[in-house]
Amino acid sequence: VRERQKRVTGLSAAVVQRKRDPLLKDEAVSRGRVSFRKPASLRWEVESPERMVMVMDGETVTTYFPARKEAERRDMRDDFASRAALGFFESGISASLPELERRFHVDLFRSDDQVVLRLIPRSKMLSRAIASVRIHQDPMEGRPRRIVVEGARGDRTETTFSGVTLNPDFP
Repeated sequence: VRERQKRVTGLSAAVVQRKRDPLLKDEAVSRGRVSFRKPASLRWEVESPERMVMVMDGETVTTYFPARKEAERRDMRDDFASRAALGFFESGISASLPELERRFHVDLFRSDDQVVLRLIPRSKMLSRAIASVRIHQDPMEGRPRRIVVEGARGDRTETTFSGVTLNPDFP
């Protein structure tokens, strides 16, 4: 796992994200593309249900809604959810195991035809929001297949990746 992660500098993939919350009647499903480049650059383009482009650079989050011609920029220091999302994404792609073990209880195991990295927050503050994160990877190349975030109050977000390209050329 360590050796694979050292070689990954970025990725691009199609994504389907499913969010469930006990307070909501229906599951929310979005589809789009994600691009990530180390150390902390993420571009998430949602095609449905509403077109949206979100860009994170480690310092700011910019969200653009083309149909409305509206954009919003936030400082990531004030946006815990965005910092956590980028952190989990980066952890699944490129963080070292010793770094992860400082922030999480880490389990690494095989399940069917994949390697699963299970992260349980050590911080009491983080554990109030997140119960666990499971990062499912291809066992040979380390390509992410799914990231499942279980919330502390019964919510769940599952992000499934397909057509993953490791270390793509970015414009």
